[in-house]
Order: sequence, then C-alpha cells, then structure tokens
Amino acid sequence: MHSQNRISSFSRKPLWLRLSVYFLLIYLIYALLAGVVLPAVLKATVPDKLTDMLGREVTVKDISVNPFLLRAEVSDFSIKEAERNENFFAFQALTVDLGFWQTLTSFTPTVENIALHAPYVQLHRLTGGENTRLNVSDIMDTLAKNAQPEEPETAPEEQAGIPHIRLNHFTLQNGHILLSDAVTGARLDYPELDITLTGLDTLATITEQSGKSADSPEAKSSETGSSETDNAYAFQLNTAEGGKVNLKGDFQLSPLVFNSDIRLSDIALAPLWPLSNDIIDVELTDGRVDLALAFSLFEDNASLNVTVKDGSFGLHSLTLARQDEPKITVPALAVDGIEASLADKSISVDKIAVADMQVNALFDDDGLDLQRYLLPNTAPSTGSTPPATSTQASGSAGSSSAHTPASEEESGWHVVLNAFEFTGGEVALNEKAIADNMFWRIFNINLTTGPVDSQFTSPVHYNLALSTSGNPEGFATEATGTLRSEGDIDVTAQQVKGALTLEDFLLSPLQQYISTYANVVMESGRLSTQSSFTADASGTADVNASVSLADLAILDNQKKAPLLKWQALDVANLAFNTTANTLSIDNVMLREPFAKLVIDENKHTNISDIIVSRPPATEDSGAVSVQAAQEESAQVEGAENEESDTPEKTADEKSQLAITVNQISIKNGNAYFADNSLTPRFASGIESLNGTVSQLDSISGKAAAVDIAGKIDNYAPVSLKGNIDPFSDALNLDLMFSVSGAELTSVNPYSGTYMGYYIDKGLLSLDVQYKLQGDALEGDNHVVIDQLTLGQKSDSEQALSLPLGLAVALLQDRNGVIDLGLEVSGDVDSPDFSFGSIILNAIGNLITKAVTAPFSFLASLVGSDDTLNEVTFAAGISELDDEATATLTTLAKALKKRPGLRLNIEGTVNAVTDAGVLAEKTLQDRLLTLSGARALPANLTASSYPVEGPLSDALKQAFTETLGISVEEERAKIIAQLTPSTNEKGDSEQTKQTPPEIDETRVQRALHIAMYNSLRSNIDIPPGQLAALADRRAKAVKRYLSNDAAIDANRLFQLNSRHHLQEDVSGATLTLEAD
Repeated sequence: MHSQNRISSFSRKPLWLRLSVYFLLIYLIYALLAGVVLPAVLKATVPDKLTDMLGREVTVKDISVNPFLLRAEVSDFSIKEAERNENFFAFQALTVDLGFWQTLTSFTPTVENIALHAPYVQLHRLTGGENTRLNVSDIMDTLAKNAQPEEPETAPEEQAGIPHIRLNHFTLQNGHILLSDAVTGARLDYPELDITLTGLDTLATITEQSGKSADSPEAKSSETGSSETDNAYAFQLNTAEGGKVNLKGDFQLSPLVFNSDIRLSDIALAPLWPLSNDIIDVELTDGRVDLALAFSLFEDNASLNVTVKDGSFGLHSLTLARQDEPKITVPALAVDGIEASLADKSISVDKIAVADMQVNALFDDDGLDLQRYLLPNTAPSTGSTPPATSTQASGSAGSSSAHTPASEEESGWHVVLNAFEFTGGEVALNEKAIADNMFWRIFNINLTTGPVDSQFTSPVHYNLALSTSGNPEGFATEATGTLRSEGDIDVTAQQVKGALTLEDFLLSPLQQYISTYANVVMESGRLSTQSSFTADASGTADVNASVSLADLAILDNQKKAPLLKWQALDVANLAFNTTANTLSIDNVMLREPFAKLVIDENKHTNISDIIVSRPPATEDSGAVSVQAAQEESAQVEGAENEESDTPEKTADEKSQLAITVNQISIKNGNAYFADNSLTPRFASGIESLNGTVSQLDSISGKAAAVDIAGKIDNYAPVSLKGNIDPFSDALNLDLMFSVSGAELTSVNPYSGTYMGYYIDKGLLSLDVQYKLQGDALEGDNHVVIDQLTLGQKSDSEQALSLPLGLAVALLQDRNGVIDLGLEVSGDVDSPDFSFGSIILNAIGNLITKAVTAPFSFLASLVGSDDTLNEVTFAAGISELDDEATATLTTLAKALKKRPGLRLNIEGTVNAVTDAGVLAEKTLQDRLLTLSGARALPANLTASSYPVEGPLSDALKQAFTETLGISVEEERAKIIAQLTPSTNEKGDSEQTKQTPPEIDETRVQRALHIAMYNSLRSNIDIPPGQLAALADRRAKAVKRYLSNDAAIDANRLFQLNSRHHLQEDVSGATLTLEAD
C-alpha cells in the first residue's frame, strides 16, 4: 500500500519533474550497463572468443568504458605466439573517443579520437620455398577453417559511393615492429613507430582534379569548408640502427589523391642483406641510405598519375665483402634533383655523383671473381622471348627506321640526366690468370658527363681521367701512368669522337706477362701518346696520334745485361683511317738506340733462347681445341653459305692497307757484338749511328731512300745508302754498304780461329752494292785491305788448310793493298741462301783459285794466259831461248805487281833426251881431240859424219879402243847386213860363190853411222852431270830475272836439285811463296 501511494504521488507530480526523473533513471541504468556491466562482460568473454577464433592465446588486462565521455579503453592486450610464450601482437592501450555530438550535429558518423599506445608485432618467416610458412599462417588457417560459407551477393546495379565518415584524430605512439626470417637469418627491428592522422574525412577534397597539392593556393580555395588539416598524416619510423623514416602529407579518397613528403635518413642496408644470401655470394657489411622527395599520387581522367619532385637519394658507406674482405665500397653516392611524372613518362635527374668508390677483384683461371659473386646463382627462365628482343631485331633492320621518332602513344619513358660525376674511384685487381701474381691499381678515376637524354637527341660529352700502377709484390701507391680522355658519344649515330692522352705509362710492370713468353727483363720504359679519334659501330675509325716510348731498357734474363734500349722512340703525326684504309706517319725518330748480340762459349746467342718454349697441350686442352676447331669450322661454313648469297666484294673492299711513312730517323745509335766462343774473345761495336729512311710508301711503288752512317768502334766510318721497297710483293732493293778503314787487328779472334793466323796490322775498306729484283740478287763487292800483315800462326783446328800467307802475297799489290772486286748473284728463294754465304763463297773461291793456281792468277794481273810456272829448255841445253825469255819477262811483270811474293826456281832434266844429248856431246869432244881438228863441223850427227879424213880416223881409233872391235869386223857386219838375202837352197850354193859387189860409198856411210852410234850408246852419263845441267838451267832463269828483268835477287831462290833431281822435263820449275 505504501509503495502504491508513492507511485500515485509521483504520478501527480509535474510533467517536467516526472520526465527528469525518468531521464535520470535511464541515464543511471545506461551508465551502469555501459560503464560496469559491459566492460566486465567483454573482459570475461572477448579473450576466450578471440582465442577460439585465432587458435592463439589472447589476453586482456582491462577493458574500460566511460559512458559519459563515450570513451572506451583496452589495456595490455596480447596475442601469444603459437609455440612460444611470447607476444605475437600486443599493445599497452587502445583508446577510442566517439564524437557523439558531432555526429548528431553534422549527420556524419564521427570519431573524435583513436589512440593506440605502444603496439608491438613480430612477424617471422618459418620456412621458405613453395610451402612458405609465417608465424601468422596458423591464424589464417584457423580463420579460414572457422569461417562460414557466404552466399554470393547480387552485384548492385550501381556502385555504391564512399560512405561519409570522419575521424578527427588518430595517433599511434611508441610502436615496435620486429621482422625475422628463419630461412636467411635476417632480422629487422623497428623499435619506434609513430603515426598521426588528423581530420580524416572520407569525402573531403584537398586537391583540384589537376592534382595540385593541398598546400597550393588553388587547392585551398577549391572547396568551401575544407580545412588545411583535412586528411593530414605523419608517419615516423626509427630503425634499431638509428635510421629514420618520415612521411608527411595529406590525401583524399575520391578522386584519389595522395601527397607525401618522404624523408629516409641513415637507413642501414646490412640488416636487409641476409635476404639475398641465396642469390649472390657476397655480404653487405655496411651501407646506409638517405632519401628525400615530394611524392604525389592522384587520379587524372580515370587514370592514376604519380609525380615526384625535389627528390634526392644518397648511399653512404656501402661495403660488399666476401669472407671479411671488402670487394666493393661506395663511401658516397648522391642522386640530386629527381623529378618524375607517370603521365608524362618522364624522369629527370640533375646530377648523379659517386665519390671514392673502390672495387677489389681477383682474376684467376676461373675468371673474374666479382662476376661469379655478383651474378645470381639461379637465373629465372622464361618461356617466351622478351619484347625487347623483337624490338631490337626490328630496329636493326635499318638505321633509318631504328631512329624514327615513335608516336605519342608508343613512346617510352623519357629519362634525362643532366650531369654525372664519378670522382676518386679505384679498382684494385689481383691478376693470376696470365701472370703468376700481379697487382694492378686503377685509381683517381674521375669521370664526368654532360646531359644524358634517353632519346639521345644530342651527343653525350664525357671527360675521363685515371691513374694506373702495377706491382708483382703488392698494390703500389705511386702512379705508373695516367690516362685522360674527353669527347662526345653520339648514341643515335652510334659514333664516338674524342681525344685521348696517355702519359708515362711504365712498361716494367708488364714483366710478369713478358716473362711468360720471353726470357727478357723489361727494366724500364715509358709509353705516352696523344690522339684524337672518331669511330662508329660499323667499324669506321679515324685516328690521329703521336706516340712516344721513352727510356726503354730490355735486359737479357740470363746475364741481366742490356739487350735492347733507347732513349726515345717518337712517332709524330700518325693518321689511321679505315674508310680510306690508310696509315700514314710523318716522322719516326729513334734516339740513342742500343742493341747487343753476344755469342757465349757454347755458341749460343743471347737472343736464341728469348722465346720461352711452351709445353705441349694436354689431352684435355687438345680435346677443347678440337671442339673449338669444329665449332670454328661450322662457323666458317655458315659464313661461306651467307657469303654465297651476297655479291662479291669490290676492289676497294679487298684493297690492302696503304702505308706511308715520310721519314724514319736514327740519332746517335749504337750496336754491340761479342763472340765468347773464340779464343781470345771478340768484341766490337758500331757507334754514332745516324741516318734516315725516307718516303716509305706501299701504294706508289716508289722505293724508299736509305741513308744511314756510323762508326765501327767509334773510328771507322760505315754507311748504308740506297733504295728499298719493303712493301712490294717481291722485295726490291738497291743498297750500297761501305766501311772505311776498319782495323783488322780487332778481328784477331776470328782470323786466328778460322784463318790460322793472327793479324798484326791491316785496315779494311768495303763497298758492297746489292740489287734485288724479285728473287734474283746481284751484288758488286769491292773489298780493299791495306797493309795486311799476318802475325803468329794459331793452333786452331777450325782453321782453313789454305796457305793464307801465299794468298795475301798474291792479292797484295806493291803498295800493300789488296783490292778485290767480287760480283755475286743468287736466288733468294733458295733454302740455303744468305747474304753472308754468297759473299764468303765468292771470297773463298777467289782465294782458293789464287793459291791453287797462283801463276795463272799472276798471268791474269798482266793480261796474259801464258803458263808461267815452267820454263822449257832444249835437250841437253842450259841456255834460254826466245820462248823462255818471253815467259820470264811476263812473269817478272807480275812479280813486280806483287812484291810480297818470293820465287823458287828448280832446274829439271829429262833423263832420256838430256842424257842422249850429253852423251853425243861427250863423244864429239873426244873425236875432236883425237882428230886434232880445231872444230867439228856444224850440226854434226851420225848421218853427216865425214867418212874420210882425220875425223874418220879418229872415229875408227875410238871405236877400236873403246869397244875392242876391229874396224874390219864391223865392216864385215855392215856388208853382211847390206847384202840381199836369198832362200835356203840358194844360201847353200851361195857359200860356194863370190858375194855380189856392194857400193863402197854406201858401205862407208853405214860403217861410220854404226861406229858413231855404238860409241854414243856406250857412253853412260852419270847423275851428277844431269844435276849439273839442271843447276845450270836454274841459274840461267835466276840470272835472267835478276839481271835482265830487274827482279830483286832477294826474292829469287834456287832450289837444290842434286838430291831430288826431277827427271821428267827439260827445263825449270817455278813455285811461289810469301815473303
């Protein structure tokens, strides 16, 4: 009853009071439910529901709702990892303030504030490959398993618009993101994340349709009621390495506009690098990135457009290492002034600058190590040819079509780089493939370019400078050469034009490569060149250059002695042109050249072993060679097939390179020769070599002029003059080589070894002229040896067996001069041909002819062909007749021309004829004595002997006394001989008859002849008498030569003929010997 009274009493209260009470009561119930009951229910049920939904443990410390401020807050929320008691996702607090009154007044759902404090998430890749699993994959699987199948919705006929929602303020503070990859070991930690979103309005318009930024005056006045702070955002992310990522800007949803000022500073790249471990074989140990740009994305005519302005990119302290060894370092790379537009397909960069980049590489038998390390381990394969291939193929069909501008729709991106700078670069290369171990440095690399336009409407100007060094012991700090080049590259015309300068490039570092092929030491040498060039992709080149190779010194690797050197080799005004196929050189100057040739004790020269013998190829290399040969053969056959379809080359295309050299000059050259195989050793040199070779021309057919002079041992002039055409198909030359007054004593080692005598004195002058046309050589040699004096005889086993002293005496005139003219010829195509051999053979033949037929040689001196080595006497006579005196007169003339000759005279007899004459003379002397006559008749012979008188009586007396036979007995024999003979029967009867009468005169004549001949035959001439005859003959010859022909008697020697009497010829035999 009491309660009813209260209700009745309350119903009678004023309406306003009753409404106020009702409203208060409802508000209290709302506050109780929203502020107490709802948080308790949510705290009790939400974690379990989420746990069941996600398959993970979900915890919430507290959930609170402020019903008065319409604010909800969740604190200490976390989702655990599936297998670890760690948070997968968590935050300290999430606060949401609903803008109830703004929603009511603007009729737009509005949220006043959303604040997320200290959110944390860690995302891990657990496995890779096709079955990639993340630490969130199980959540996705659970959600998919628990999801109810949805019925397909009928698509609306008209697309719904964007709902109008407002969020006045959103903040995310102190966020933490941790990313890790169990496959690669990468770990990315971002401990600080802050996001701010201000004035989100899904229907707000911040830009005009042109895409201008909200900061522009046009955008600010474009929409009434829009705020400068609508849809503004700020994003800041700090990395564990101290890097910062800042994004600031605004956006709108329709039409889509997104503006951002992006700033990345000091972003470390090393934590990202493990993601590429399975791609390349190097490690990025350091490197940081900076980026700043103004980015805009907006819809333009139903398409998206992107613009980038005021962009800059920086890369600092980049280091790529391999096994803790830095391979590539980039201290600084800066890209400034980046502008880009997707609509215009344009990118513009003010400058790219790379500073102090260093590359360390190894080149060995496996190739360049960086190529192996930086190329991807597995390259993706594609089933179709990229479009670029067909584009290039079509572009190569013709140069005109390749460079025709494309239409607006078909045009590609237009990229412009206004400047490129590469400064302080360095490449350190350890080369082991060719050399054993060589360290090369290319440093102080500075490269700059002018504007580079992807349309290549104008040539690209470049400027390059660098220094080089090489050392087999380690990387050197000092430069061994510098190179500079400047020019223009015309990509459209595929042409490059520029200048190149190489200064003081040292050749000594090349020793590691030279020693592989030659046994020499490149002790020094500096190569310099200045050139201008033009070249294009078709192979056309035009080069103008000057080249200098200074201070060259090449040593013999065996003795470490100079082999070849010069002060400078200067090539001036070299011009090479492939279009005209010409190479012209104005002047080649060789200053102070020196060459050395030495023969050692084993007769090996210092150049015979220069080329290093290469070992024979192994089976593997041989197989490779065979395979390469087969491939090359296939290529050649293919090329021949292609060529068969093309017209033959024109004469100009087949023409040889036209070479012209205006002049080659030698200044103060020297050459040294030593032969240590001789005893004593020989050494000589040609010094003060100066001269020129002028007008070398491979086209005109004119011979070049040669004029070179020097001195042997710096005193005896030597010269080479004439003409030579080295470019003709068959070498043509006309050269005169001369030597004046060379001291022959300097060649004593050769004369003692090969001639058998040392030389005490003598000078050599030589004029040699050779003409070569085709393969026919003709030579005219004029050799003059003055005052040649042979000295001591050597004991050389290699000496010639010729009597050299006699040869000298035969060849040397009265003034002590040997003057020889030798004409030689030969076939240069003969395998045995050599210039030295034909000269030596000619001289050898001359000496052999002289010493083997010295008298013929003497006869030739006076224009005679008489035989001068024999003087003929009548039998038994020692007096010279006219023929003998004529022979001796000719001989005397020749001897006067050769005062170094001595003449040996040996008298000879004929044992038969001379003895017979002497026996007859003895008989006649006895008969003269016995007859008492004063003289015998002239020309007395047996047949003319008187048959009566004193001489007849003397003959009879001598016959009887000498032979003991009476004259009558001899007479009877004569008569019997003169009586005619009969047959035997007649003979028996004849004995009984008187012999027939015979003419007495006839009997007397026959009797005296018989007695005379018997007495002469009975006389025996003793050897002494024949020797005396020979002696008288020799004296007669000597007497005539000395007295009548005025030959010095000291040059005439009579040989003793008594002990070795020559009994074959009636005369005198002459021989010669040197004085």
